[in-house]
Amino acid sequence: MKRDWDVIRNLLISIETLTYSDSFDLDTHELDDPQEKIKLEMADLLLAKGFFTGERVPYLDGGLGLYNLKLTWDGHELLDTLRDQNVWNRIKEISKEKGVDLTFESIKVMLSLALSSLLV
Repeated sequence: MKRDWDVIRNLLISIETLTYSDSFDLDTHELDDPQEKIKLEMADLLLAKGFFTGERVPYLDGGLGLYNLKLTWDGHELLDTLRDQNVWNRIKEISKEKGVDLTFESIKVMLSLALSSLLV
């Protein structure tokens, strides 16, 4: 599975909008749309990496449920890096121009390049 940074960005934005009592859940048994399954896979990666808190429930049939996802401090930091659409588009352009894969570390470096090019 390849990371999809646009899906990751949209997922972070969606979860940030929740109030404390809201719950963000994804479950393979309730997903028919292939894009929603990619969202679940990206959410699972973010949960494993500590960008979310929540409950991960693997099913015997190979399915997966992710429940009560909330952003951690690191999740908020990642979202702050990706939030602005103009900055995000510029980061993707720089990545393509330089032939650099998008990773968390490369995004942080390209953020400063994107901001400086947008401020000129």
